[in-house]
Amino acid sequence: MVYSTLLWYACGPQRNPGERYPDSLKFALDFMQNHFDSCLHLDEVAAAAGISQPYLFSVFKRYLKVSPHQYLLSLRISRAKQLLASGEAAIKEIAADCGFESLEVFYRQFMKQEGSTPAAYRKRFSPLDMN
Repeated sequence: MVYSTLLWYACGPQRNPGERYPDSLKFALDFMQNHFDSCLHLDEVAAAAGISQPYLFSVFKRYLKVSPHQYLLSLRISRAKQLLASGEAAIKEIAADCGFESLEVFYRQFMKQEGSTPAAYRKRFSPLDMN
């Protein structure tokens, strides 16, 4: 479990630790971090941060250089990578636990970001013998 937790922190979405973010962005990031595993809509994120959806997009692009949707996908994929590396849960279960609406969407997004399938990632990074 320690290995997978370290992997989560190493591979998770990067924030610039030296940069000060507006409170609205901090609220949005915290809300996304705490709810990425649910069916999360960006209007909910904006409402939780007390800002409009267009401003949410603007502040993400300005400070993080990605859209809120890209950041959310990055959170989900990072968590999936941690769970895959731990080798404990089925891939279908991991997809659901990370907030993906279907296994197909999970596979497509994982391949897009990582360049490999979830099973290949698990085989490469799991400390357990998965034979």
